[in-house]
Amino acid sequence: MDQFQHLYEALGQQREHVLAAVEGLDETQLTTSLVRSNWSPADVVSHLTFHVERFWFRDVFAGYDVARDDDPTDAWVVAPGEGHAIIARYRDECALADEAIAVHAASDAPAHWPEEFGSWRLSDLYEIMLHVVTETAQHAGHLDIVREMIDGTQYMVIDERMSTNDDSQLRITR
Repeated sequence: MDQFQHLYEALGQQREHVLAAVEGLDETQLTTSLVRSNWSPADVVSHLTFHVERFWFRDVFAGYDVARDDDPTDAWVVAPGEGHAIIARYRDECALADEAIAVHAASDAPAHWPEEFGSWRLSDLYEIMLHVVTETAQHAGHLDIVREMIDGTQYMVIDERMSTNDDSQLRITR
């Protein structure tokens, strides 16, 4: 397996992490903020849907016209009662991004580059994917913390207990 395939698998793992962090939450839990900056779990998933998956893979990289009539005016604001819908939309956008990725090589350049980024640039699909994996992992961590605040659920816990002979015992919980 080449490096690009490993990176693609890492993207899939981070997407699954995001979905696991919000799995089982009800509408109120999804759309209620517990943090000072006022974002909810659904707001983060919406950001990942529109500003990350759709923007980087379908808009910037593939150059597709991605605007839809049902797009939010602010991806960082999910209305009460719309949390589960945004989770479904995230799944859809990930699948559409996968379609765009599947027909290109890691070395393919983006179709267009937003002027507002100035001279900063990602040069190919590999760099874009690395950027998306990093951002998705960052937000998955945010969701982990908020999920633990909501109901105590932890995505993964590694419990290292040192014995007298210095062996470690690991307990991994998902």
